[in-house]
Amino acid sequence: MKLCVLALDYDGTIAINDRPDSSVLAAIAAARASGVKVLLVTGRILTELRRVAGDLRFVDAVVAENGAVVYFPDSGHRTVLAQPASPALIARLADLGIPFQAGECLIDADANSARAMLDVIHSLELPVVLLFNRTRVMALAQGVSKATGLTGVFGDHALAQELQRHERRYVATKNQSVLKDIVAAIRSRYDLAGEPIA
Repeated sequence: MKLCVLALDYDGTIAINDRPDSSVLAAIAAARASGVKVLLVTGRILTELRRVAGDLRFVDAVVAENGAVVYFPDSGHRTVLAQPASPALIARLADLGIPFQAGECLIDADANSARAMLDVIHSLELPVVLLFNRTRVMALAQGVSKATGLTGVFGDHALAQELQRHERRYVATKNQSVLKDIVAAIRSRYDLAGEPIA
């Protein structure tokens, strides 16, 4: 069985302090040259991701906003898979002076704002959930996840779930040398723990 798709997170996996390392980008390029489709799967807002990472053409597809937005850098095609961020929630957070950034479907804020955000969501009776990622909290529609975003890329929920399960576990078969290069570049640059490749 040949490895044909690799899904990677952005922050803490291929990038530290917003920027991907050149050795990781080179390893991703080598994987793509060997026929592996490389996907970036992140909670980041797409416009913010483009600001820090550039045009994103170093991957085949991006699943952004924790699964709500799918973007294909080479064609520029973008698909929104979730409800837009609530204008009422955005307005109320702004009125309360809570610093945040709104994407198309996701609202990102400091995790210390979670209680106030939850109170606003509750008072507006919105079908919105809060997700925590390190020092950040994200508000987005119920039922949206990185797996649903992968489904938007592939159209096959079982495949998307399998990719989600292995997002940080690197699984290889015939194409191990390319994958080992990517894992080695990531590990050497960022000292990440992970399961070794046999």
